[in-house]
Amino acid sequence: MTVIWEGLDTWINKVTTMKQRVPEQAQAIMEGIGADALEIMQSNTPVYSGPPEEDHHPGRLKEADKLTQIEGGFELSNAAKTDRGFPYNVAVEEGTKKMEAEPYLAPAAEFARQAMAERLPKALE
Repeated sequence: MTVIWEGLDTWINKVTTMKQRVPEQAQAIMEGIGADALEIMQSNTPVYSGPPEEDHHPGRLKEADKLTQIEGGFELSNAAKTDRGFPYNVAVEEGTKKMEAEPYLAPAAEFARQAMAERLPKALE
């Protein structure tokens, strides 16, 4: 008995094309999510509005918001420090005994997590 499967070369070409396209689509989706997450992070980043003084500089925290593309995704970060080297970003995000927490990074990270779960599977449809 002989079985002839015609059109296999066409199917293999389609699979090969899909295999190349999916990483490109996924990368584009990740770049979009990263840009959206950075926008959310920056819109939530509190800005000190008082006069410049030691360890308090208007806009220092927001200026340090950063999006870095890495293989397979992106990284949101903020490395703002006070004049004395204290990690100001952590103090704002988590709070201190003198000030309430004002999370700005966590909401952006949660958005990115949910967006990835929703958008990436659609790229495979």
